[in-house]
Formats: sequence, C-alpha cells, structure tokens
Amino acid sequence: MGQQPQSTTVSDIYGVGPAAIYLDDISLGATQGNTTVEITEEEYEQVIDAYGSTPINEYQLATNIIVTCILKEESTTKLSRLLNTGTLDSTKITFGRYVGRAKTPHRIIVLPYNDQAHDIVIYRAATKINWSLNYGNDAERAYEVKFKGMIDESRSDNDKLFRLDESYSI
Repeated sequence: MGQQPQSTTVSDIYGVGPAAIYLDDISLGATQGNTTVEITEEEYEQVIDAYGSTPINEYQLATNIIVTCILKEESTTKLSRLLNTGTLDSTKITFGRYVGRAKTPHRIIVLPYNDQAHDIVIYRAATKINWSLNYGNDAERAYEVKFKGMIDESRSDNDKLFRLDESYSI
C-alpha cells in the first residue's frame, strides 16, 4: 500500500510587507503590518519494498496559496464582501442562512508597496474569517483576513490558480 499524500512548503512564507488589497478590482484599503503569501504543494511519493522508504516517483497532487493580511479600513460594503455569508441591505449586513451553500469566490490582487516584491493575482479565492470585533475606546479595529485560492477551470492549463506579476495594473 502506498504512502498518504503529504504537504510540503514550496517556498518560505513570502512576506510582501504592507500592500494594497483588491477584491474584484474594488480596493479593500492598505494593510497594517506584514502581508504574507504561503504557497504549498501536496505530493504523493511512490515507494516499493525493494528500496525501502526511498521513493521511485513523486507526484504533485495540489498547489495551495493563502494570503494573510490585516485590514483596518472599514465600511459595510467592504465588510459584506469579506463576510461571505452576509447579505448587504443598504446600511446593514444581515446573517443566517442554511449550511452547505458555496462561498462566492473573488479575484484577489495583492499590490505590495515594496518595489522588490511581485504583484500577486489569485483568480478565484474564498475568504477565511475568524474575527473578534473590538468595540472598546482604547483600541482600533483591525481584521485579519485570509484568502485561500481555488482553481478557476475557465482559464487555460498551467494558469488556473494564481500568478506572480512584475507590474499588474487595475
């Protein structure tokens, strides 16, 4: 019986520093602190008893990309796009729907302020949210947001997940 798939990091977490984040060409504002992009691969190693645990082949099963950033510029429109399960109704966002509905994917664009870092375009991504909202007077609200890339089957082969771009323009 073969080994279970394993996940390995293709590159170190890529810190792009402060950046502008766009969701479907709509600015979510500038980030606070470091924005990170994590790219990982899942692979399967084929082994046979004759060579012990030394693989004779390795197969790529998946490539994953996750962007993590902290956002501070807030509006009900921006929050409704991030909180995928909410519905925007003029000045409020309402919640509560049946489970099992697919999240609406968005194109995510990361434009680092650092000229040395590449722009990143994820063709389809879902938001990953785990927030505690602070309503105290002593602290600003900051929202950590994760965007997880998903395959865009409408794009050509080898260009279905994301790209690193020298100079992407909105």
